[in-house]
Amino acid sequence: MKRVALLGCTGSIGTQTLEIVREQKDIEIVALAAGTNISLLEKQIREFQPRLAVLWAEKDAADLKERVKDLSVTVLSGMEGLLEIAVMPESEILVTAIVGMLGIRPTIAAIEAGKKIALANKETLVTAGHIIMPLAEKYHVPILPVDSEHSAIFQSLHGERGNQIHKILLTASGGPFRGGCLASSQLVHGKENYHRFCHNGEQGTGGHGGKMAFWRGIVSDSGGCPSPERHSLDGGI
Repeated sequence: MKRVALLGCTGSIGTQTLEIVREQKDIEIVALAAGTNISLLEKQIREFQPRLAVLWAEKDAADLKERVKDLSVTVLSGMEGLLEIAVMPESEILVTAIVGMLGIRPTIAAIEAGKKIALANKETLVTAGHIIMPLAEKYHVPILPVDSEHSAIFQSLHGERGNQIHKILLTASGGPFRGGCLASSQLVHGKENYHRFCHNGEQGTGGHGGKMAFWRGIVSDSGGCPSPERHSLDGGI
């Protein structure tokens, strides 16, 4: 039985992780963390019966604690809660699917505690890769990419020691450009145009271009041409 702690359980990657848990039957969820989606987290707690649950805001955590007072789950909040999940002795694997640089400290703590890292949070490596990778090597901790693009690359290269890779091309399957079809899109050059395209007066969030590749070992696209309107997803914590 694999024991997994999941950060970002109400976002796209998090909910797909839980779909896999339902299918596999040999994975136990020992902890869940979300941002603001109290109702969905409550449903997940009742289904998966974790020992620990975390919401970012203290008031939201207090609300959740009242809702699940009939269950034997500890409810915490903020970064302290995330760090508690990262090092809890009951878990073997930390899935980090939270948005932005919030994932750095829990990832470091989990590595130092000897947990395997299933990483969907790209910002952790983009901003702190010079810290994370040497630390993982020091503690002999594997970092497994689980989001669509970098998981696809990982799987393509897995076991191919003799390959001489000179260049990897990634299609723009997600992010701020997802909202337009090829026929209506234009190339965006420079910081000013990028800002206008991405924000247009309000902050938008891009979705994931493919189905998460986790223990399944596959990547399957949803396919189809998206609506010209910006596409928004709950990105988790």
